[in-house]
Amino acid sequence: MVEFVRYRIENAPEESKTVLKELQQDIGFVPELFGYIAESPETLSSYFSLAKKFARCSLSPTEQRVLLLAISVENGCEYCVAAHSVIAKELIQVCPTVVEAIRSGQTIPDARLRALVEFTLELKAGRGHINHAKIDAFLQAGFTKQNVFEVIMALSMKTLSNYANLMIGADVDEEFAHEAWEKE
Repeated sequence: MVEFVRYRIENAPEESKTVLKELQQDIGFVPELFGYIAESPETLSSYFSLAKKFARCSLSPTEQRVLLLAISVENGCEYCVAAHSVIAKELIQVCPTVVEAIRSGQTIPDARLRALVEFTLELKAGRGHINHAKIDAFLQAGFTKQNVFEVIMALSMKTLSNYANLMIGADVDEEFAHEAWEKE
């Protein structure tokens, strides 16, 4: 079995240290997953570049977090589900009922957020192939054509981190442990 190294700022490849230091400064610790991804400075910096751009997209912070959580659940990434649940509930103040519905695969009580998740999961399941009626339904729920591409950006971002973690199997950081989740 391949053993991957979890880097810390001190022993990370030189090109990854800046990103890890920013994480330490911004959130107070370096999440385990990103310590592993630091193996590839280009991957680490690309992820955070995309994350910063996604944070500035036209979707609301709640919509962004719901989207990232739903994709992580769909991909079965226990690490990312725990992390996004904490961020959603504690930092963004997403309704806990919405978070729990996503985590458990239940109906999301908010119609707009439900439309966002349904569209995203349809797009993911079809690997980009989607019936135009589904796009129309998404637009009729109040979303825009711009949002269609922002959903694709979120799918790209979460594919990178979810797949990396599914391969590595990083332990959930203690900061996220109270929102631990297991794929059924």
